[in-house]
Amino acid sequence: MLPNAEPIHQSLELCVERLGDPAPLIYQRFFSKYPNAVELFGDDPDDSIKGHMMEKIFMLLMELADGSIKPRFSAFWVADHEVWKVERAMIFDMFDIIVGTLREGVGDAWTADMERAWQDLIASMIPAINAGMGSASGDDSPEPVAPPQPRFQRWS
Repeated sequence: MLPNAEPIHQSLELCVERLGDPAPLIYQRFFSKYPNAVELFGDDPDDSIKGHMMEKIFMLLMELADGSIKPRFSAFWVADHEVWKVERAMIFDMFDIIVGTLREGVGDAWTADMERAWQDLIASMIPAINAGMGSASGDDSPEPVAPPQPRFQRWS
C-alpha cells in the first residue's frame, strides 16, 4: 500500500458511515453541472447503471491509491468514456465532485492527510487523463489541458 492509501480508504469508510451511499449525491451534483449528461445513462429508472458506474470509479480510485494499478491505467478508462462523448472537463469535474462530497460527508473528521492523499491521487491521474483524451477516436487535437484551478487546495 502506498503511504497515502490509508487516508483514502478512511475517508471512504467514514463518508459511508456518516452519509450512506454517496453516489446519489455525487450524481445529483454532477447532473446539476452537466444536465446533458443524464442522456449518457440512457434508460436507468432504478439508477443501477449509475450505481455500477460509481462502483467502478471507486474501485479505480482505491486500486490507484493502494498501488495495485498504475495511474496510466486511467487512460483506458478515459478512452472508454470518450467513446460516449464524455468531455475532459466532465472527467475532472466528476473527480472534484467526488472528493467534495466525501469531504462534506466526513465533516469535521476530514483531515489534512485525507486532503493531501486525495490531491496526490487525482494529480497522479492528470497526465494519463490528458494522454488518454483523443486516443479512442485517433483525434490528435486539441492540446491537453490541466484541470481548472483552483481544484484541490493543499492544506498549509
